[in-house]
Amino acid sequence: MAVSASRVVDERSIPGEVVIDLDAGCWRSTSAAGYLRLFVADHCHDGTIAVVLTRFVVDHPIAVSGLIDHAFTETRSLPDWREQEATRTQPGFRTEGSSMQTGTYLGDDQIWFCALRYAAYRRGNVAYLLHATGTAPAAEPASFRASIAAAVSSVRFED
Repeated sequence: MAVSASRVVDERSIPGEVVIDLDAGCWRSTSAAGYLRLFVADHCHDGTIAVVLTRFVVDHPIAVSGLIDHAFTETRSLPDWREQEATRTQPGFRTEGSSMQTGTYLGDDQIWFCALRYAAYRRGNVAYLLHATGTAPAAEPASFRASIAAAVSSVRFED
């Protein structure tokens, strides 16, 4: 059971850093309330990648991997959701599990491509849930959508 939970918006308050593999020439970093990081596509493409980190103080016997249990639920309830990928990894060397999901949905009268990644981390009695979401109109080239999925898939917490 979580004793407390809070959104992290300042990387200086975590024991490490959140890393994302991006083509720096194609994306610009911007700030927005509530996000750890937000990237907006440049060079004639339309898309965003948002990174959110939530910190939990937990009781020691809690299974932090349970944070991933409902990873696919929210997107599957989006209007006209069409899933392309949904994978989940088990706890490993540095994570307590992760998920990756891609697909399209209907929003604002157009079809959107969406890539989501959740990864859970535990350091003592502190757990972190890292959530990255990339979106773009589905009309963007397949190569651009694939680069969003690759960037979202690369998001990780390094300490």
